[in-house]
Amino acid sequence: MLAGLSAGPVRVRPEECAGWSFALEYGDSTGSDRLVGVSRDGIEAIHLVPMLEHPPATFAYAYNGRDVCGFGLGEENHRWGEQPDLLLPELVSGQVLCPGGNQLAYPEDEHYKVTYRRTIAIIEKRFGLSLPTEQLEAGRLPAYAVRGQPDMSTFQDTNAEAIRTWARANGFIVDEQGRVPAAIREAHQLATDA
Repeated sequence: MLAGLSAGPVRVRPEECAGWSFALEYGDSTGSDRLVGVSRDGIEAIHLVPMLEHPPATFAYAYNGRDVCGFGLGEENHRWGEQPDLLLPELVSGQVLCPGGNQLAYPEDEHYKVTYRRTIAIIEKRFGLSLPTEQLEAGRLPAYAVRGQPDMSTFQDTNAEAIRTWARANGFIVDEQGRVPAAIREAHQLATDA
């Protein structure tokens, strides 16, 4: 998962799962600018930038040094690349797009997370992707500075204990080592915003 270009520091955490190498990039990143280059010599490269509803998360696929296809999640009817319709059959059969690919098939008021999950499931199945959730949420991946001198020290979350206390009281399994998984943090935020 790599994204955009800026002058800020960047760190990357690489790993492998199910025959794919992946990298989580933090900070102002350059992954999207490197995707075509990474895919040279018969390599497949997928770039997923997870975002909130707007701007949308984006997906891009490059192969053998070529920008094959891409689209925004929730905006799958606006596709690009040399083969923008590569995933069109799957997007239509998965009820993301109407036949022809120019119109979204799901209700306009559907929550963006439901829409994202549907499209990500199609991408995962088409390319045989999976990410080790436990390793991403609680594991320790190696970290490397890609650009600049990012702070590689342990992040101290001043809100973690309050969230862990709330999570225990609401039946969540809590990591006592100081990390708060995104799903618990998000549930806490939704509960406190209500």
